[in-house]
Amino acid sequence: MGDDLEKREYWTNLNSRKVLIEESKVRIPASGDYGSIYTKTEKKYEYKNIKYYNTNFKYISSVFLNLRGKDTSDLINWIDSPDVYKKEYILPKLNFDNPNFQGRIGSGHADTTLMYFKGKFLLFTHPTVYDYYTDGFIPPSSEDFYLDSKYYYSIDVGKDTSDPKNWQTNETPWGRRTRIDNYRYDGKKMYMAGGNSYAYKYNTSDGYWYLDILKAYLPTMEGGIWSTEDGINWELEKTPYPFRYAGEIVNYLKINPLITYTASDDGTPFEPKYTELNGKYYRTFNTTYPIPPVKEIMETANRFETNFTITEEHIKNSGIYQIQMSSVHPDKAKETDWITIVPKNQITSSTAWESGGADLFNFNGKLVRLVDYDREFKLNNQYQEALNLSAKYYNLLTNAPISEYKKNCYYFLYYKAMADMIKIIKDKNNEYFKPDKAFTHYTFEIN
Repeated sequence: MGDDLEKREYWTNLNSRKVLIEESKVRIPASGDYGSIYTKTEKKYEYKNIKYYNTNFKYISSVFLNLRGKDTSDLINWIDSPDVYKKEYILPKLNFDNPNFQGRIGSGHADTTLMYFKGKFLLFTHPTVYDYYTDGFIPPSSEDFYLDSKYYYSIDVGKDTSDPKNWQTNETPWGRRTRIDNYRYDGKKMYMAGGNSYAYKYNTSDGYWYLDILKAYLPTMEGGIWSTEDGINWELEKTPYPFRYAGEIVNYLKINPLITYTASDDGTPFEPKYTELNGKYYRTFNTTYPIPPVKEIMETANRFETNFTITEEHIKNSGIYQIQMSSVHPDKAKETDWITIVPKNQITSSTAWESGGADLFNFNGKLVRLVDYDREFKLNNQYQEALNLSAKYYNLLTNAPISEYKKNCYYFLYYKAMADMIKIIKDKNNEYFKPDKAFTHYTFEIN
């Protein structure tokens, strides 16, 4: 279920913290979730006294960031919006006598990579011989000469990217490599693996230094797979499976994809207190336990019956009892003004008790709730508390006036049913009661 769903655009869009909910349209403003990044490179060719084979040097002079928004009018199908944000970011210029991290003349490798990741630019580049010997001549006494780099550079996109002092130098956890062959992303983490390490070997016959592969790394546990959630802090993966199932990131010098976007807080606030529809106010009743079948229990109490049997379907369906309505404005309403309602459309087991509690809003004249499958409920003392409450109302049921019988019977059955549901859940494990089909949202028929 989860593997299929999380690959769907409508799922990731509705769960974006950048989403803006309007009366008849949901949109995501121009953001790094959608767009492209282009790097402008300049080439340098002729340098004096060059004594190793590569004479093709490059450096990135600027970055073009194109961000595009997304719109939907049905919460399923999304289209590109005209909301586009474009900006050019200038990178530090080369300076032979006072070099920055771009080097004296750029990089001698075609594998220079610049990425946009969670609000940062990440630059993976390599030094040249001129960064060590300004005349371009490598003395034979240097033995093996390495141009692999164990550093990369990062900057927050909001800073002045043209100032080299704003860039942070970071040491790679994988050590010195000329390049990384595999970049992947799974929606949360970026993974890096594979690549090569090179050395330059001196040839006594012609006096030149030639590239010689030192080691090749495979994207395996032996070669090392590293992941990061912020582009700065890395961890060595203990299993290859997250990397294998992540999506490939195509890397070229001139064009790289946007990986992700760290959204600001200017979207529609999540977990709204209420929404209004046709003069009534609605909210979700968020609980850490499943709500008993209110309607059926009320019918049982009205028949003066004291037995009610909980089934697994009651647990799977309990999400429909998480909506409350008030005729009084929420700023003035008391808790007693909020009543639990049952939608007219009898939603099936998709409205699971664990998936509730997400956003409730008015969209196209209907009540809609987004699904939250990440909620984790810990059933600690709720079972005993429910039993205690059911015993309390059973005592009132047998001792209170007959005029109070239905009310006490209802609460006795309610809390007894809750205790029974919690026991079944604890016996079978929460995962057992996840929906049998994945949904992004539910639409409720109220009127």
